[in-house]
Amino acid sequence: MKITNLNKPQSIKDYSRFKENYLKRYKGMESLLRERYNLDILEDLVMCQANKIICFADLSKKKLVLEVIAGSFELLGFEDVDHLELDTLLSYFDFQNGYAKVAGEKAYYNNITILIDEVENEPNVTFPLVNEKGRHWIRFNLIPHKEKPGFATVFITDVTNFLVEEEALFVKTHHDSLTNTFNKYTFDYHYGLRYHNKDFHVLYFDIDDFKVLNDRYGHHKGNEFLVDFANLLLSYETDENRFYRIGGDEFVGLFFQKEESIKAMAEAIIRKTDQMTKEKYPIPITVSIGIVKAEARDDVISKADQVLYKAKANGKNQYLYFNESEL
Repeated sequence: MKITNLNKPQSIKDYSRFKENYLKRYKGMESLLRERYNLDILEDLVMCQANKIICFADLSKKKLVLEVIAGSFELLGFEDVDHLELDTLLSYFDFQNGYAKVAGEKAYYNNITILIDEVENEPNVTFPLVNEKGRHWIRFNLIPHKEKPGFATVFITDVTNFLVEEEALFVKTHHDSLTNTFNKYTFDYHYGLRYHNKDFHVLYFDIDDFKVLNDRYGHHKGNEFLVDFANLLLSYETDENRFYRIGGDEFVGLFFQKEESIKAMAEAIIRKTDQMTKEKYPIPITVSIGIVKAEARDDVISKADQVLYKAKANGKNQYLYFNESEL
């Protein structure tokens, strides 16, 4: 059921009446609080929490400038200035946050800036900043004025204490606890988000003879190998090209690169896996890879799995590459 706020002004005329009543009440309350309690509305009530900055902004200007009404940008590790350009604030955007790592750094930042630019929707967005004084999560809320739409009030609130815990939980739920690669949950999310992108490849990995290592030398040794192998995979990740552990010794990569780059990476992973096992492990462990370049984009994961088992049946320690139309 939609709840309607009966006090919300529905027109400029209603808003003028609302404003008149509001100012009358404000002045009366201002006098009452000062006389009876020696309290200042702005200092003691509006700004009673030290984690807030209140600004106004002229929306007609080419660059949005945040003019301080109350509070200080010292709260966020900046100097105590009278004004600060929004672009300057965003230049301290912390791309190394858990949400950006899952969504993709560029996509996450672009989404934040798009939401801020949609002034008519009263943007209320949360994002992290980092500077030499530390890292802060802020909530940025811009409210355009009804009577003077060229101006807006901006509330900036430091919500670091709350968001640090939430971010940690978010990271935990999207990563495999052993290998620190993304997990099946994130794999499903990224696949649905990106499977139409250009040069989409699915790489399906299986560790050859992994069961032998586990059975002979214990799960501890097996886990050690999985971590080492995952670190090798992670060294090839970029903002959108990612690896996922989807169970046991099986990993999947979703990559958006040309055929030559994909094949070169597969060859390097096979070679480095062999080298790593010879240096650190008591028995030779290799990796097989099935690679499919998506075209129709019809159940590409299953097709890459089929190609993987062709590679294993052909002698392991190799990759096979197919276009989807060839299967």
